[in-house]
Amino acid sequence: MASTGKKPARRKSSQAPPTGKRVLPLSEVRSRLSPLVRALSKQKGAVGIAVRGKVRAYLVAAERYEEAQLRARTRIPLEGSLKRFFAEPEGLEEAIRRGREEMLADSLRAWDELNRE
Repeated sequence: MASTGKKPARRKSSQAPPTGKRVLPLSEVRSRLSPLVRALSKQKGAVGIAVRGKVRAYLVAAERYEEAQLRARTRIPLEGSLKRFFAEPEGLEEAIRRGREEMLADSLRAWDELNRE
């Protein structure tokens, strides 16, 4: 039997594919979107969507997406986070100034002790 060069046609599965850490081409995601969405909603998984072999997007269960959004909103920003420890910004500047003075005094004391010999 001679080969015609054509690939055998895939049989469509009635079951949704497992959705662990899968990456599927965009054409397959398009053709199987409904089963993928059903499987994702049950398993809270994600599927990478590849375009030309590179993952460009993810199809994620709604519950998982909402949890990630909540985590992102509750993170403490670094900018201005020290202001929580001081009632006023002036208090912060004063504490920094005092810290610098103490460090300078300690280093001068250490210098004096080394030079006494």
